[in-house]
Amino acid sequence: MAEVRRYITEWNARHDDPEDRIVGVVMDSATSMAGFDGMEGEATTNFFFYLGRLCEALGIFFTIIGHVPKAAFVPRKDPWGSAASRLRFVAMWTTAPRMAVEVRLIQEWREKGGPYYEAEELRDLFPDIERKDFLVIYAAKANLLGVCREPRYLIRDAQGAFREVSLPAPTDDEGTGAGEPTPPQSQAKPKSGAKPKTSRTAPSRADRSRRVEQDYTPGTALVMQVMGVTYPDLADGQRVAADRVMKTLKAMHAEQPLPARSLVGSASGGGKTGARAGSIAWHFQKLEERGILIKRNSRHFYVGQTDAPTDQP
Repeated sequence: MAEVRRYITEWNARHDDPEDRIVGVVMDSATSMAGFDGMEGEATTNFFFYLGRLCEALGIFFTIIGHVPKAAFVPRKDPWGSAASRLRFVAMWTTAPRMAVEVRLIQEWREKGGPYYEAEELRDLFPDIERKDFLVIYAAKANLLGVCREPRYLIRDAQGAFREVSLPAPTDDEGTGAGEPTPPQSQAKPKSGAKPKTSRTAPSRADRSRRVEQDYTPGTALVMQVMGVTYPDLADGQRVAADRVMKTLKAMHAEQPLPARSLVGSASGGGKTGARAGSIAWHFQKLEERGILIKRNSRHFYVGQTDAPTDQP
């Protein structure tokens, strides 16, 4: 930067014609020219302080191309809060209202005790969607009034378009906080032989869970019927996608949400307790238990016959 300042000063001193004078600089990029990592907050602050005084002293402007750090790591314990540092050079060259949005693939962490999954509830709901087809979008940093900081999860359809999917709302046990949003819990796959944690409220929750499961049990037959509509030529060994079945169900009962759609939900509880009762993933688990579906590498395949009709319910 000292050499840039010397060059501009000497050049403008030799040229009196305004058309020949240097009035602005395009820097590509601050990281390579200034020689520091953009994730170093103190260095970034010092750089802007120096740059502001340089512009005032020479009567010039700077346009800076910012590059985000390459291969920035997304930590499991704070995947959202660390976004601002990963995008430090995206939207910080002006104090005008601005917003930096991070768009990335949903994360998986191969750590000790894992693997761990970001938004595992959604991964359970869409087990056939691979990580490369699952996007997370949210405002990493913004000074706009009323900006929405809740994340958006998108999955890619077969035609290439993305559609938004949503996480379930908090249950009564979880509560609803009014503060900053917190990332969905990234749960580990339970180890074989590990004893589940219990609490004083575990028996009552278990009783409530059994009652809820009984209420949703008729939905499994409905899912089987809709599966026949979704896959008219369903044969042994054919792959079956939960999201496709759910899409068909919504289309068939768009005008009559009850009782059919009340038996099959698009939300999942996920986590250590498995799929949420009544979700499409939960019904798929019931079909696995009945030997109608099997699961291989997070994908479901049809392997059995059923006496359930396949015409439209």
